[in-house]
Amino acid sequence: MKVSEIGERKLIEILLNLLSKDPEELFGYDDVSGRVLLGELIFSLKTDTFVASTDLLPGTPWKSVGRKIVVMNISDFAAKGITPLAGLISLCLKGDMELRDVKEIYKGINETAKEYKVPIWGGDTNECSDLVITGAFAGIGLKSKLVFRSGAKPGDLIYSTGEFGLTSAAFKILLGKREVEDKKLRKKILKSVYEPKAKLKEGLTLTDKRLVNASIDCSDGLAASLNELARQSRVNILVEKIPVAKEAKKYFETQNLDPEKEALYQGGEEYELILTIPPEKIEEAKSNIEKTGSKLFYIGKVKKGRGVYLIRNGEKEVIEDRGWQHFLKWKRKFNVPSKT
Repeated sequence: MKVSEIGERKLIEILLNLLSKDPEELFGYDDVSGRVLLGELIFSLKTDTFVASTDLLPGTPWKSVGRKIVVMNISDFAAKGITPLAGLISLCLKGDMELRDVKEIYKGINETAKEYKVPIWGGDTNECSDLVITGAFAGIGLKSKLVFRSGAKPGDLIYSTGEFGLTSAAFKILLGKREVEDKKLRKKILKSVYEPKAKLKEGLTLTDKRLVNASIDCSDGLAASLNELARQSRVNILVEKIPVAKEAKKYFETQNLDPEKEALYQGGEEYELILTIPPEKIEEAKSNIEKTGSKLFYIGKVKKGRGVYLIRNGEKEVIEDRGWQHFLKWKRKFNVPSKT
């Protein structure tokens, strides 16, 4: 059996079963690993990797590559209520890569780390046949305030910290060759993948006040993230509204594409937080989010049962568990042969 037949999630599960279990491990691989240091205090570690041959989008500035490696790590902390402390960067690159390009990557790393107030302590360099950058970040939080993917309860309402669809549109333009004549619209769409943001302030604000039961950052696509939340919490999720950005809607209309389906299945790397909130805490959550300069967008409800469903035109549709997974043969659909 090849890894392309099982996908990334199953591969991780198999590999973890080969490792000795840590008796002090608090979370499974679907959450951030950590240990109790002093009573309620949790020390957490997070790592993520960028590989040019699978992750580098056409036209991406090198500084944006540096930004992404920081954001993809910080975003997981934001979903859990963990404050990042510091990071290490491992850089593997071809010997013939231009020094100016490497410097641009590190400028992006440094600027983004400063934005989130996370020092970079150093790391490692090596030579390889591809550009590979790994970030390893440490964070700290209180056990009583951490939020997991498994905490959603029937009756909770589901909100996100932002809208969806822009990255879906960006992938269509960059990888699917489905262009748009409106230059301002194109610039806005591409900004979503070239300048990603982690919702750290928002996540820490809500978790600190214990306003959230469950949370996940949307990095593998909206449909996949909702299914993961439902699976970990063993609940049914009923989606009543998919918040699609107006610019994304405008683009999809020019392409004769369904905005909701595109936002569900063809996106990823939005790094928005998807949250389940008890009804009695909604107003307080909205008020606190507004203080960070953001807002919450309604998605649906948590109910007893299993699975994820979309209510559209009075009909109930299954939201399939489809999203980005390394190794799997299924890829996003761009209507032209392309590598994602």
